[in-house]
Amino acid sequence: MGRRKIEIKKIEKKSSLQVTFSKRRTGLFRKASEISVLCGAEIAILVQSPANKIYSYGHPSVETLLHRYQTGGGGGGGAALNIIPYMEDGRDKYDEAVRKLEIVKRSVKQESSISSTRFWWDEPMEGHGTLRT
Repeated sequence: MGRRKIEIKKIEKKSSLQVTFSKRRTGLFRKASEISVLCGAEIAILVQSPANKIYSYGHPSVETLLHRYQTGGGGGGGAALNIIPYMEDGRDKYDEAVRKLEIVKRSVKQESSISSTRFWWDEPMEGHGTLRT
């Protein structure tokens, strides 16, 4: 069926307005996350819902970026330093997962070598009788 074009105007129905806001907010934050990861951009987004609730997304954090904006701090060399811990954290988690995987592989390999149970399909064919019909 595909997507339809919608007319861009304020939604009057309260329930539809809230549902649309929630879906669009999620999509906006997802796109912001993608651009921060792919391009190394630092992003802060503040959104006020129709119910007057404030939602925020920030990378590395909303507070860091707002403080830098308010104090007039530039995004020069300090910007890269704020991103590195986020990336390092991801690398550490990856390295830890690889170590755990190696441990599991070793334990499975040891269990299979310790196990002396052999199945009939593991035996050579000469030891089996012939089928009679």
